[in-house]
Formats: sequence, C-alpha cells, structure tokens
Amino acid sequence: MLTIRAQQMAFFESSFADTRDQLLAEYGRTRFPSRFDSRTPEQMTRFCGATRALAAQLGVEAESDVATVLDLIVMYGPRFHELQWTADVFGVAAWSGAEKMNEIRRRVRRTVPDF
Repeated sequence: MLTIRAQQMAFFESSFADTRDQLLAEYGRTRFPSRFDSRTPEQMTRFCGATRALAAQLGVEAESDVATVLDLIVMYGPRFHELQWTADVFGVAAWSGAEKMNEIRRRVRRTVPDF
C-alpha cells in the first residue's frame, strides 16, 4: 500500500500553489499590462499571494473567481469588497463565493459592459 506523508503532501500543495500563482501573474500581466509589466516576479508573487488571501477571506475559491478578485483589486482597489455597491453582497453568509462573484460580475457589467 502506498502511503503519502504529510511532508510530501505539503510539497505537492506548495508546488500546485506556485503554479496557480504563476498563472494568475500571467493573467494579471496580460489583462493589465500597464499596471504589471514593470513589476518583478517577486512583486507579482506577493501581489498574487495577497489576492489569493483576500479571495479566501471572501470565500472565493474557483480560479476564475480569484482572477476576478484580481480584476476588482486593480479596478476598484484592495478594499473593493467594502464599497457601498459590494458590501451587501459579501455580507450574505448564505451565499457561496461563486454566487457572490456572479452577483458582483452582474453589477460591474451594468457599468463596464466588456467586463
């Protein structure tokens, strides 16, 4: 029987997180080149880590939703979830992170049609 030790699992999880952060950094650089092209890889890693931490705090888990959190941070600032037009959505404990992000996308599309 194959046994995976906790240390091995931690390595795999760390490697997976690094890959996800690299993809998120690439997404950010592509979506907002003027904002991120001059950032170093270390700066992007920190930014992606902070983005993921905020997403987790908001209950957001899906990668596409985490990417939207990145969009919202760039567009509205790192406290976008506290703004008048978003706070009520993030205050609904019964909604999943995906449901919250769908509602936020709907609201943004009213003012930014290409979002």
